[in-house]
Amino acid sequence: MRKLCSVILAAALILSIAACNTFAPETSGTISDTSVSSDPAISTSGSDTVESTGESTSDTTHGKETLSDIGENYFKDVSPDDVETDKDTGIVYVKNQLLISCEIGTPKEEIEKICKEIDAEIVGYIEITSDFQIEFNKDHTYAELLEEGKALENQYEFIRMASINPAYGISYD
Repeated sequence: MRKLCSVILAAALILSIAACNTFAPETSGTISDTSVSSDPAISTSGSDTVESTGESTSDTTHGKETLSDIGENYFKDVSPDDVETDKDTGIVYVKNQLLISCEIGTPKEEIEKICKEIDAEIVGYIEITSDFQIEFNKDHTYAELLEEGKALENQYEFIRMASINPAYGISYD
């Protein structure tokens, strides 16, 4: 149960950061505020590229700092065709995808190597937190995705968690 809650919390964090295109970490003694903008000209296949403004502002009552560079940040949008429901558990998830959280600073190239070995590709990435959204090139069942995630966690020390991409709260207009 604790593992399931951890998985859901991590997935919600990744999805909320990607969906909001913002990241505002706290630092002791100051209030941080991050301003990011998405360039629609770059966003062509369901992914968003985020840029930081790099500007700093200050306030007379408290200081505000802007995060100067959040790094590369993109994700693959989910369509109705990407969503499956596991018949045994009723869990709704994005088929053929795993969310992978690595140790901070894990090079993207490490995950790219792993993806080549398991016939997958990176379709989402948050550089500052070393989080990845990967998608397999062949169909995988819910059970197979769970098994693949557990195998990755066990095989690579720098992978903290590999879980399904839950599809709760998604609405299509």
